[in-house]
Amino acid sequence: MRTGRVWGLALLVLAGVAGTAGAAGGPQAWPTAADVRSYTPGLDAKDALCVANFYRGRLSRKAWLTPYFKLTPAQKAVTDAGFDHCQTKAQRIALVERQETIYFGKHPANACVARALEGRTRAQRIALDSLATQVREDDKVFRRCGLIGQLYATLGLATKLVLTKSEQQCANRVGSADPVRLRSKAPTAAERKAVGTVYDRCVGRKTEEAMWRRLLRNYKPADAIPCVVKHSVSITFVTFFTDSDKLQRQAKAAAAACRVK
Repeated sequence: MRTGRVWGLALLVLAGVAGTAGAAGGPQAWPTAADVRSYTPGLDAKDALCVANFYRGRLSRKAWLTPYFKLTPAQKAVTDAGFDHCQTKAQRIALVERQETIYFGKHPANACVARALEGRTRAQRIALDSLATQVREDDKVFRRCGLIGQLYATLGLATKLVLTKSEQQCANRVGSADPVRLRSKAPTAAERKAVGTVYDRCVGRKTEEAMWRRLLRNYKPADAIPCVVKHSVSITFVTFFTDSDKLQRQAKAAAAACRVK
């Protein structure tokens, strides 16, 4: 759906449209079923055709290809009405849950998030008038459903970091889902720093030591591992995720401090 949840994909689609809109002698007046599907991950062909037919004479193709938060209240109302007309509430919730899986992966909280996002009032949707507002309001929903903590717990596994329940709750409380949203391009330095900052605030020493033990399980000599782990915990997660050169220097320093005579 377009109820303030596909802005990331929307910007990518707009980049492609900008370079091709004039190729066929001018843009179409109304969005096609293909336009609706390309802008609505998880929507099937039948519903896309229904939505496109509903928009004919009601919503321009230009408006459809505009991020939701930039639409006028009237355009948002028509955009939402297309899905209300073509799908039941249960179908809309299922669609949003499929989209959340596309954006963040499969998590237990996705069903809760889908119900909450689909249940937004007209006033709440109209209030999504900027990208920053949308991220902030989405995070409120994600936090209430526990998704942010689940995202950071899953991300941590990629670096052998296993969060405790309390650490996951901390990440859910202080983190944002936006830096860990699945995108078609590599995360920016700012996004990596944001992730590292959350881990620096929430991860305890015991958990961090356990992570380093897993990362160093093949280190030789094995007798030096406890010492290297002890020195490695001084490396911040911000450094871990944002500065590979500094990370290597500090890791080498930790190893050098633990050379076995």
